Amino acid sequence: MKIKYTFLFLSIFLNGLNPIIGQSIETLIDSVEYYRNVQPEKAINFGLDAINLGYQRDVTLDLLKINTKVGQLLAEQNLDAQAIKFYNESLKLFSALPKNKREERKVKLPPWVLLNIGNIYYKNSDFDAAKDKYQKALENFFRYENQANKNYGLATSYDNLALISLTNKNYVKAEDYFKEALNLRNKGEKAEDILYSKVNFLKLYIESKQIKKADSIFDNINNYFKVEGKLNKLNDNTNIFTRNYGYALVVYADYQINQKQHKIGLKYYIKAKEVLKNFPVELPSIKSAIAKAYWLNKESQEALLIAKQNLEEISNTSFKREIQENLELINEIYTQEKNGAEMINAKNALITFYQKQKGYLLNKEIDELESYIILTDKQAEINENKLKYNRYLFVLMFITALLFFLFISLRQNLNLQKLNTKRINAEKRLIEMELSNKKLALINKSNFISQQNSNLNYLLESSKKDNKSLNDIKRKIELLLDSFKVNERFEKQFEEVFPGFFNSLINHCNQLTQNDLRLCACLRLNQSTKEIALILGVSHRTIESQKYRLKKKLGLNREESLTSFIFSI
Repeated sequence: MKIKYTFLFLSIFLNGLNPIIGQSIETLIDSVEYYRNVQPEKAINFGLDAINLGYQRDVTLDLLKINTKVGQLLAEQNLDAQAIKFYNESLKLFSALPKNKREERKVKLPPWVLLNIGNIYYKNSDFDAAKDKYQKALENFFRYENQANKNYGLATSYDNLALISLTNKNYVKAEDYFKEALNLRNKGEKAEDILYSKVNFLKLYIESKQIKKADSIFDNINNYFKVEGKLNKLNDNTNIFTRNYGYALVVYADYQINQKQHKIGLKYYIKAKEVLKNFPVELPSIKSAIAKAYWLNKESQEALLIAKQNLEEISNTSFKREIQENLELINEIYTQEKNGAEMINAKNALITFYQKQKGYLLNKEIDELESYIILTDKQAEINENKLKYNRYLFVLMFITALLFFLFISLRQNLNLQKLNTKRINAEKRLIEMELSNKKLALINKSNFISQQNSNLNYLLESSKKDNKSLNDIKRKIELLLDSFKVNERFEKQFEEVFPGFFNSLINHCNQLTQNDLRLCACLRLNQSTKEIALILGVSHRTIESQKYRLKKKLGLNREESLTSFIFSI
């Protein structure tokens, strides 16, 4: 009980010194996923807290995963240099992670990390480096043993390689890659993954100007969304299936706008906005596209209203491209309408934005440096917490070892006490047995003395009679002396072979004589009536009579065997 309370105290003590220790890394990872598309900055903070917690413990798969997720979040914020730092840390953690703790033991490098690094190269137009990382990821996914995860990873790798081919306008190769991905996703039977592949084919057919195929696949996407959404209740505006459908609507709307079909494009932009209403990160670009579509459809006032509303919502955010698009559209509308005052205001706002953007571009490296400093400070805090935790862990291990040795000592003392108790009990039983034997010997002596007295009385009576010679009396006395010696020797030897036998008989019947006990002993030795008569120096008939009387004393009926009873003692 003392040990239990000691561990409880240590747990509370350590949690009080470092609050993160009491948290779950799995919960923090869930928070990262929850805020990823809504509040990326908050998601990053949760990710860094998870890393902090992870480094206070042993190297784990969760620590590798959260480093990768933080890298993804930073890449989505265009902090590519910092993202690479976390991806490299993921690679180091993978190397440090024992094979038996990895999800897949045969992979040489974590393929998802390779894909993410490839995506940064792709975003920065280093397509050769991106292709190299995608292919290495593909090779490692082929080593997966879990077939479902293997197919999902291979499909993603094929999609990324297809993007490289699309960039190089190698449409045939891109289509081959997309087909490989779709075949694998069909095996997984996940609606959101299959829909994602269909969207990729839509992009391919639009870019390669295969208009009929583009229209056909778009119709297929709409039907698939309706059927699967109703069948599996997927289109609830909160999941990946719905988001992928929203992407399809945006891709098709962009295509219609490029084809000068402004009304059709506007319709699908508005539909995409409704579908993606629960994905705040996607909405600013869609609203900008809607405003532009209204303007192209010669609905300038509606375009102006939406652009101003959108601009107000994102003015203090990182949506720089969308801010620029809205300012340019507002300026274009006022210029065309020749609205002097508003035109001047719009131009001034646009000039101010350009100047800020120039400052932003000039100071981009400084901003990245500041971000790097913040991340470095956070890493230093993580390292400090790791050292602090290691100290606490050392103290805990020391106390645990001390308690362990104390426990071993107590256990040894307990075992020694048990052995002493067993020895004392054995000695007690031995003493009780000796007392019992002495008691039995005393009873036997008493019975024997009684019998001897009886024989002596017989001799005394015989000596008074004239018909008895002196020699007969002498012979009788010698027989009595011999029987005394034989009886004493027999008792000792029999008790050594059958300890407790006479005691059990006397406990069963306390009227047994010395002759009765000797008869029982002979029967226990499996002697026949004739052999017993010879041993005891009496007739065969006398033994039969003694057996009969003994059977009555022991309370046995006619059917019960005296010998069987004796052997049961």
